[in-house]
Amino acid sequence: MLYTGSERFWNLHSRNKPEGFYSPEFRSLLTSMLALDPTQRLSVAEIKAHPWYNGPVATEEEIQAEMSGRKAQMEGAAERARQAKEARLNAAPGRFGV
Repeated sequence: MLYTGSERFWNLHSRNKPEGFYSPEFRSLLTSMLALDPTQRLSVAEIKAHPWYNGPVATEEEIQAEMSGRKAQMEGAAERARQAKEARLNAAPGRFGV
């Protein structure tokens, strides 16, 4: 299959992301900003007028809730890893025959 530069870029960057991770508006904006031909790139005024640029913005409370959830997930994963390591060490025979 023959891809354009932007299709290949988005295929590569979307590999490990859930479907729809990058919205069509975001993809449009970024692709237009990174156009190889400088005459095709968006101006600052065009960027500011773009639908994605003017789209909804998360509130401070939404951001704090998201980050708190992520922190809890990371702490939980770290604790599970610590417990698994401890269980492996406790189950292993003593080092050096001790």
